[in-house]
Amino acid sequence: MTTERKLIHVLRHAEPGKDPETKRSLDYLTDQGKADAEALGARLYAGSASPIAVIHSPMFRAYQTGNRMIEGTKTVPAMIQSDNDLGLDFFNQAKNKPSGIAYGSEFINALLDANPEVFDRVAQEIGRFVKSAYQIGKGQQWEPTVLGISHGPKVEIGYGALTGVPASQISQFAANPLDGFIIEVDRAQRSGDILQAKIKFKDLEEKALDTRYLA
Repeated sequence: MTTERKLIHVLRHAEPGKDPETKRSLDYLTDQGKADAEALGARLYAGSASPIAVIHSPMFRAYQTGNRMIEGTKTVPAMIQSDNDLGLDFFNQAKNKPSGIAYGSEFINALLDANPEVFDRVAQEIGRFVKSAYQIGKGQQWEPTVLGISHGPKVEIGYGALTGVPASQISQFAANPLDGFIIEVDRAQRSGDILQAKIKFKDLEEKALDTRYLA
């Protein structure tokens, strides 16, 4: 049986500038962030047989990350567009945002403890994004790999939701810039039937992905 593989890669944007007083992320990448994004694109996708579609959060730093990753591949993207499902509205609208806490496990715990509704909202948004990303180019001869550029802790919460991890355990996945998860979907080429779907986050063990997130 001849098979084909669809890739969906959801990751945090590269290193942003920081406000020197509040330490909050600013909406642009540092020079190091730009270089890191370009290097990751080159390492993972340069010479890829599939075209690449970039879907990014409406934030400029997410767009910059996708653009720099594409530059690293030395190819022209199949598409590049924003998607609110990858954005930060869930955080901007939270009633009790953590303050005085550096980003990491403690920050994620504080956010979810004070705003339990965030988990369900992010789960819905990431689930919706994955489903739509799976449909991009479906049925075409050269179906694109999809890069979804988002933010922390949306990537971490999204991974946990897709793999059945409760909100109380999400902080273990605290991610660095450009960390994320990759979904691999193997299908029968002739029928398009899904043979298996897997998800992997950073260096953690690969897990099976429930195909209801794709159909």
